[in-house]
Formats: sequence, structure tokens, C-alpha cells
Amino acid sequence: MSVIIFGGNGFIGANLINKLKEKETIYSFNSKYNYLIKNGSKINITSKYAISLLKKDKNIEAYFCSSVRYNPIHYKKKPLDIYKKNIFILIQFLKLISNIKIKKVTLLSSYAVYGHNRKSKCYENEIIDKSYFSKGENFYALSKHNQEQIFISYCEQKDLPFNIVRLPSIFGENSSLVIKNAHVIPSLIMKLIREPKELDIFGTGNEKREFIYVGDLIKFLLKIRKIKALNIINFGSCKFITIKKLSYILNKKISPTSILHYNNKSISDVPMRFVSNKKLLTIFKNFKFTEFDIAIKKTISWYKKQSK
Repeated sequence: MSVIIFGGNGFIGANLINKLKEKETIYSFNSKYNYLIKNGSKINITSKYAISLLKKDKNIEAYFCSSVRYNPIHYKKKPLDIYKKNIFILIQFLKLISNIKIKKVTLLSSYAVYGHNRKSKCYENEIIDKSYFSKGENFYALSKHNQEQIFISYCEQKDLPFNIVRLPSIFGENSSLVIKNAHVIPSLIMKLIREPKELDIFGTGNEKREFIYVGDLIKFLLKIRKIKALNIINFGSCKFITIKKLSYILNKKISPTSILHYNNKSISDVPMRFVSNKKLLTIFKNFKFTEFDIAIKKTISWYKKQSK
């Protein structure tokens, strides 16, 4: 089988490639380089050549793993940039696969589409209204919501089986090495590895977040290859931790002498986003998430190796 991974140089894309590269023929597409990976070997190719090869293949799966994140400073100045770039990259992906025979396609989305905090759980089949979006992350949430709408319309018109996997914050190996673009856990790890005497942390520290280890996500993506399309599914554990507790754990493991400060400034105004994983646990009754402490140790170890 051939696999298209759009966003192959990104965090999730890179981890997915690492799992598939010995057994599958992979076409990795990103903003700078395109690669053909076969039998573990990687060569640089043009988009035109990749498409010519893919047109001859009748057994192809495609994954959209690309996402434009924001850093707080840039987002406050140019929030529309995040929206435009996220919509643009999805359209580029759909153009890429439009003339290729695809067996199944998967889009990785975000819990941001569920908006700000609600008293009840959010389920996959809820009608999402943009009035629910966090004011702080409105254009990012709107871009993910609109990505899904465009993607679903495209797949329905093409009669193409699809998955949309909605995600909370993901962490683990191969994540960003650029602090300003990194999610919460990798950002804190990188800052603490540098052993600052004092560390500024966005928010109050009381925000609760759900964090999922990237290895669990990849394991899940491999599982859903073997079954029919799921349409939309939430992939989460429904286990939460405050930013304050998370910071304390990382501080203790990496740089115990650092003093932490919470600056009460945050892009997101979401104290907690409670999303249901009932569909996940109904279909995959025996799915087990990696223990948080084990996943954190693996992630810290990887970042320490990168800093040498």
C-alpha cells in the first residue's frame, strides 16, 4: 500500500512516517520538500513526479497532518494569518489528491472546534456554532471548523471514505524545537532544560488541559487503517491536569531550582474543554493510553538529546 502524508515534516506526520517507513511506500508532502520513502530510504522528489507515480497506484491512503499553529505575539498582531494559512494548506491537500484514486483519507483536527468551556460533554455529532468559540483563539478554531466542513463536502462529492480525528493537545518525541511555536509541554520542557532562574508561564496556572502522548495517537491511526471509515471521532482520555500541576511535575524532573511565575496572560480563554471519548471507547474497548509519567519521561529524554 502507498501512503500520502501531507505535513510529513511536522510533529505528527514525522512520527507516523517513522512507524510506516519500513513497510509502506510513503509520499511525504510539506511546504518545502517532498519525499518518496521506500524500504526505509528517502529521496527528494517533485510534486509532479510524485503525482505521476501515484496515478499508477490503486491502493492509496492519505493523511492530512498539517496545521499552522500560532505563537501569542504573532497571533495578537495578525490573527487572520492563522485562518488563511490553515485553509490554504487544506485546499493544497485536496488539489493534490483530486486526480488520484484514494482508498480512504484521514484529517487530523482539533478540540478547538468545540469552542469554550461547557457544562456538559461535547460529542462528535453536536452541531458546532461559531458563537461558542473562544474569543482568544477564535480564528484558529474557526479555521479548524471550516477545514472540517470543506473536507467533508469534498469527500461526500467524491464518495470518498473519510475519518476526522479531533484531538486535544499532543506531546512527545519529534515535536517542535522552536519554543514560540511549541505546545504547552514541549515549550515548558525546552525552557526548563535551559535552566532559567525564573520562568514566565502563560495563564493563571489553574487552567485544566487534556494531554495525549503522540505514541498513543500513532497507535490509534494504525488501528483505524484496518477498519471502515469512522467519519468523526474524538481521540482523548478525558483525563485532565492543571497547568500549575504540570509545571510543578516538569520543574521537579528537569530544573528543581527554577522559580515559576504565572503571568495571567493567555491567548486561550478556555478554563477547561470537556470532550467525550464514548465513541472511541465503544469501538476500541481495550485501547490503553500510556501512563502520563512514562510519556513525560520519554519526551524529556528526547528533548535533552536534541539539546546536546
